[in-house]
Amino acid sequence: MSTAAQITANRANSQLSTGPVTPAGREISSRNNLRHGFRSQTVLLPGDDVAEYESLLFELTEHFDPSDLTETRLVREMADAEWCLRRVRAHHESALTRQIAVLAARLPDADPAELPSRAIETLAETGTSHATWLRYESKFERQYQQANREWGNYQLALAKTAPKAAADELIHALLAPLPGEKEDELASNVPLAANTPRSGACPCGSGAKYKRCCGRHAPPVLGAPASLAA
Repeated sequence: MSTAAQITANRANSQLSTGPVTPAGREISSRNNLRHGFRSQTVLLPGDDVAEYESLLFELTEHFDPSDLTETRLVREMADAEWCLRRVRAHHESALTRQIAVLAARLPDADPAELPSRAIETLAETGTSHATWLRYESKFERQYQQANREWGNYQLALAKTAPKAAADELIHALLAPLPGEKEDELASNVPLAANTPRSGACPCGSGAKYKRCCGRHAPPVLGAPASLAA
């Protein structure tokens, strides 16, 4: 069990290892373990060409032409995944090129045609193996494909609801009162199809029942009383 003196000493020592206190120091400290950024949540890293990223985002935005927040988010996710994929491939190529140069100096008598395969086999010497680079590539390829699939599913959902929304809008426009016209006068503007029951399908083709569509304001069709029908 710690004594009171030990607890006091530990608290005093902890104040000497709290890390940087200034904003600039904290910014530097946050990047202490940043090597390639492929586990980072930040898309743009120090040294990245911001204009090139914005050009990529603009190109995808022009291609997909998002019209709402969901579509805009999916386009940005595709841009971020594509940007990270380009970066990992560039770093992978650079790492292989450097390893080939190392092997060429280490094995001057080796066949130059074999150096690329040897570099792949020994790439772990650089700190990141060939399999790890490929795993990073697959990660960002999947992210792009996932965002692209979500875009397609979202467009399909919109396409399914669009015809009904357009029909509802048209019906609303047809049933809207004209200037100076009262709501109860609309029945004269809505012709009743011959032999169309109010609970049957509306003749306008909307798929709704007549009484809930064009027949909402039509007068009820009254039949003869049962006592007279006989």
